[in-house]
Amino acid sequence: MWMLFVVGCPLDPAGPLTDDDGDGFTTTDCAPNDAAVHPGAPDDNCDGVDDDCDGTLDEASPTAALWYPDADNDGWGISGELVAACVKPEGYGAHSTDCDDTDASIHPEAADDVCDGVDHDCDGETNEDAPEAISQWIDADGDGFGSEAEPIRVCELVEGYATNADDCIDTRADASPGGAIDCSRWSSRSEATWGSLGTGDKQDTLDVKLTGGRDADGDGHGDLLAILPGETHQDGTFGAAYLVTGSGPGENLLSGARARVEVANAESTWLSGGWAGDWDGDGTQDLAVRTGAYGGAEVCVVSGTLASSTLSDSLACWTGALDNVASKADAAGEGAWVMVVASTEAVDETSEGAAYIAPFGAPSGLVSEASARLSDGGSVGFADQYAEAGDVDGDGLTDLYLTAPSDDAHPTFGAIYVVLAPFVGARDVADGDHALAGTASLRAARGYPENAGDMDGDGSPDMLFWSSVIEGAMVFADPLHAATLEEPAIKIEDTSGIGESVGSATTTGDGNGDGVVDLFVAAESSSFLYADEGALFAFAGPLAGTRSLESADAVVAGGTAYGGFGTDVAILGDWSGDGAPDVAVAGLSSYWPYEAEIDLMSVSW
Repeated sequence: MWMLFVVGCPLDPAGPLTDDDGDGFTTTDCAPNDAAVHPGAPDDNCDGVDDDCDGTLDEASPTAALWYPDADNDGWGISGELVAACVKPEGYGAHSTDCDDTDASIHPEAADDVCDGVDHDCDGETNEDAPEAISQWIDADGDGFGSEAEPIRVCELVEGYATNADDCIDTRADASPGGAIDCSRWSSRSEATWGSLGTGDKQDTLDVKLTGGRDADGDGHGDLLAILPGETHQDGTFGAAYLVTGSGPGENLLSGARARVEVANAESTWLSGGWAGDWDGDGTQDLAVRTGAYGGAEVCVVSGTLASSTLSDSLACWTGALDNVASKADAAGEGAWVMVVASTEAVDETSEGAAYIAPFGAPSGLVSEASARLSDGGSVGFADQYAEAGDVDGDGLTDLYLTAPSDDAHPTFGAIYVVLAPFVGARDVADGDHALAGTASLRAARGYPENAGDMDGDGSPDMLFWSSVIEGAMVFADPLHAATLEEPAIKIEDTSGIGESVGSATTTGDGNGDGVVDLFVAAESSSFLYADEGALFAFAGPLAGTRSLESADAVVAGGTAYGGFGTDVAILGDWSGDGAPDVAVAGLSSYWPYEAEIDLMSVSW
């Protein structure tokens, strides 16, 4: 009997016949014992498990990183097809900033310290970290000296660059260390300034006037008189005079001055002032303040101890037909006298100008009642400018400089009279006082005389004269005998065009503490690096002959466009405590609206 044997075979040899984890998948389940793992499961956790059985780990994880193609396997890739993965795939990098993906030695973190012409660190520069690389600064004027702009560092010299940043004016080839304009003598306004005096108020004028040279409070240091015609106060007053005594480094407001005289709006036109000596005998210098214009001017002496005052607090005032808008109140000598000036229409109803002298301690009144009247025989505008001259003739009395734009003896070009003290009664200076005659190129009417101190060391004061015509300054060593304004012993002139408005302010004094008188010349419209930034030029004494502006022993450049630096300058005492006198220079802290600022600085050479 035949027997039939049947052998059974499995129906699905490729996978399990059962779904042991109950996830609904059998043959395609890549983890038959884990119900969370199966095709279609979310693969969104960086857990190292292929949750969706697609052969890729965690590609849908929100925390998976993006990887960039990295052919040279240096860890830095390039822009291209991105891969999202929790672990860096082979041939990919975490960054796309490789600049050469064929060389593993080139990437942003590589050392660029070999002069081989290759940008190893992908920063756009080659070999800047190499020990032999050279820092170079742009040299716009080609004089071999670069500006202070950010340098480049490369292995070879680059045309148009210099290996230093020592240029002070990179638009002029003649300005460099040791050049015709010597940059080693230059500093900026910000570098030289150790403190400042601000107002905290906006100004509508640049006509800030500074006067130094007196120790107002007896502490042994020279102090500062500051006149701000355009200061606007909260109470509506307009214009002020300040007496500021020495202060330490820092920024200070003029409102904290030792004395402050506020002037009403109608009175502030052509506000000016000067020292008045110790008028009230309290041991402190007082102030002489001139206000008003066009027939309504007034000159008053105000106490130097009142922290805040007005003209109603004056110790004495003089009025009259004071019609000289350029005149100012001033004092000569230590409390010797106070001078007031009338011009165009004098108080005695003539048409001539005159200078009126009120003796120290005189009571208030009309200028016609002053103890002395100086004129030049009838010229209009006489005494339009004047200055205390010091003791020119050595008799122990303080003398005067008075300008005459035109008189009988000098009808065309005018003259500057050296008027010797004492001053008593009516006096025609043209009848005996010495005159320095103006010339076609140096008209007296366009200049300003000042006491220069003893600049040549001969023991007598010299006369400083500056003019808008000559764009410079001159010093006359013997003003009592010089015949014309063409005979200066010292002349400062701008031969290279580096200055504009040279002589906008000048002063003399010991600027560095060596006991010798020095000369400071300002040029408020000079434009070196910036338009109308202004500059201050210092010339160390003793001086002789002609000096060019660019040969100054020290130069301070304004450094800010339209900064008005150098509208006036005054020499102070040692306010900073460094053992040398300091200098106050007027300028602006902001261009518009104008805000006046007085910089306190040390100028050395």
